[in-house]
Amino acid sequence: MPAAQILIVGAGVTGSMLALLAKDMGLSVRVLEKSRGAGGRMATYGYRHGDRSSPLLAQADLGAQYITTRSSPDHPVLGPLYKRLLDAGVLKPFTAEIAGPNPYGAASSDVRHFTAPNGLKSVSQYLLESSGVPVDWGVAVDDLTLSEAGDVSVSVKEGSLPADAATASVVVLTQPPPQVLGASKFGMRGSFLQHTPETVSTSLKKVEYSSRFAVAYFFDKSKVTWPFTWTCQYFDKGDVRYVAHDSAKRHSTHETMISVLVHSGVPLGIELQDEEDPFPTAAARLQRDLEAKLPELPWAGAEGSKVHKWKYSQVYKGFGGARLAPDWAWNVEEAKEAAPGCVPLFRTDKSLGLLCGDAMAPAGNFEGCVYSAHKAAEALREHFCKSVMYVWFDALINYLSGIDWIDPKKPLSRFWPANMHIVGKDIHWFHTVIWPAMLMSAGTPLPKSVVVHGFIAGADGRKMSKSLGNVVDPHDMLDKFPCDTLRWYFCREAAFGDDVRFSEDSLRLMHNAELCDNLGNLVNRAVNLSGGSVPRCDVEVSLPFDLKELKASVSEAFEAYRLSDAADLTVRAAAATNKWIADLEPWKMKAHTSAGTGVQSSAAGSFAHGQAEDQQARRSACLRKLLEAVYVLAHFFAPFIPVAAEAIFAKVGQPPRPIADLRDDFANLEDGKEVKATSLLFEVLEVKKARNPSGPPSLP
Repeated sequence: MPAAQILIVGAGVTGSMLALLAKDMGLSVRVLEKSRGAGGRMATYGYRHGDRSSPLLAQADLGAQYITTRSSPDHPVLGPLYKRLLDAGVLKPFTAEIAGPNPYGAASSDVRHFTAPNGLKSVSQYLLESSGVPVDWGVAVDDLTLSEAGDVSVSVKEGSLPADAATASVVVLTQPPPQVLGASKFGMRGSFLQHTPETVSTSLKKVEYSSRFAVAYFFDKSKVTWPFTWTCQYFDKGDVRYVAHDSAKRHSTHETMISVLVHSGVPLGIELQDEEDPFPTAAARLQRDLEAKLPELPWAGAEGSKVHKWKYSQVYKGFGGARLAPDWAWNVEEAKEAAPGCVPLFRTDKSLGLLCGDAMAPAGNFEGCVYSAHKAAEALREHFCKSVMYVWFDALINYLSGIDWIDPKKPLSRFWPANMHIVGKDIHWFHTVIWPAMLMSAGTPLPKSVVVHGFIAGADGRKMSKSLGNVVDPHDMLDKFPCDTLRWYFCREAAFGDDVRFSEDSLRLMHNAELCDNLGNLVNRAVNLSGGSVPRCDVEVSLPFDLKELKASVSEAFEAYRLSDAADLTVRAAAATNKWIADLEPWKMKAHTSAGTGVQSSAAGSFAHGQAEDQQARRSACLRKLLEAVYVLAHFFAPFIPVAAEAIFAKVGQPPRPIADLRDDFANLEDGKEVKATSLLFEVLEVKKARNPSGPPSLP
């Protein structure tokens, strides 16, 4: 494992989210946490009879109770994050009754609540596990010192510091600012604050937190039944300000006991802030108020309880003394940021110190922590981009060294200059500026053209990223879908140079509409109606598309790398042929009929109304032209769906030929050649959702 470049102090939401983002940037990260578990102020207490090795009987969220969002599911940052947490089962929608003066708003179309079945600490746990970064528990960092040379050294008060942590050049603190300034039991020491910008120091000193107490009660399910219709209730008077049926709130069914969580008001926290041992007083005061407000529950008869003091419960005043807004919604398009998100503590040529957390965010909640983590990730990206040398010179030389450019016995002209240089749009600068400069300095010819393609984005329209959880494994897709289907989808859906939004539903719908219903149905009709061999064509019949024009148009599209246009021209020709044969209805034509019988069809023209021709000849001519159309179209489909094209050639008993050699009068098949009615080209794929508006256009 490489030595850590970044130390993140704190495994709460901000620290765990940042660990995931930094790891996704390819940085080496290590997390140090003074507690024995993740979550920070989203901590979850586990109740046991005995030590930590005893069975877990119940849990209770001691800090944050549920997550509230006013963001849209389409939010570019929060939307994918919530979807990922919901899909993983970490979060579930919380729609139970919340009584009393709820400061966060009732659930509605604009306000959504989420809870965590395994406690809200599981959110941080999931982010850390997803990142794969090492976490050292029980390690309390208490000293950051900068040397005269600008290096940073880290010391710990509790636990032991891993050896590789000493080499980290970046330290990110996520503790409350009063702790960073040294005003607490776990306050920071060291010389780092001497290097903190004065404006940052002044603003950090203005940060204030509210304090409160939390008590978790645990009741035997066989003895106590929850007597209320509500799951959570807020109160605006007294010592008790919030009560929750915690096990019901979390949809927990496997826990053997009922957990009830109680929060005090801020006044009680202020009143008892100077007591050396405030816990007995706080517990007694809260229980007395509970017995008065909710006498239906036997508070004194609880099987067990846990009292916790939150010295830093919620941000009262943020960075610079700013009042945080509980109804804040993150607008990523705002030019002016509502809050810095993270601030520099020190910066030298060799090291960087950052402080982040919801005190630096516009709101003191889950989304404020996520906001702060993203701002810290931006600061890390800026820092490391200035100190990292790209390997593009070495990488680009491989284009020539891979073909033994240096060996005079091997002529370079066999491979170079490349007639087409294909790159992704995120690296086009290197291939259109650096690479040509290198070639010109070496007196080597430049590529004849550079083709830049877009990204395959997730269904949300964002570039696929592990941190967003929208990455699709191509191997999984090949296990689920035919390779032809995937090739067709990406060639058809992605216009040249544009990104393509990928979703399984849009792929299934395109497969069913264009490959099954259009091409597959056309081939099936042609083969099954042929009678087992290529029929003669003794009557003039015109197909609905001009082959000479199709050749020219498709060739032009390919020359301009417009694969989507070439696919569109091909599939529309197939659709027109389908409509043509459906209008003619040759299956209704009989072998021998009396003169004067015709087939009514707008597409058939005078041919369908012919009074003198024998219907068998007309039927034979229709089916011959249909087979000719299928054979010709297989050549145009072949670059996109080669497996299916090969199957078509086998069905009509005729191998492919160069497209330029195809006769424009559709006379390419041999009379009487065997036609094989084998299995279907494509199977219909099940579609679970309605078509998304960004999907493929409907055919005429």
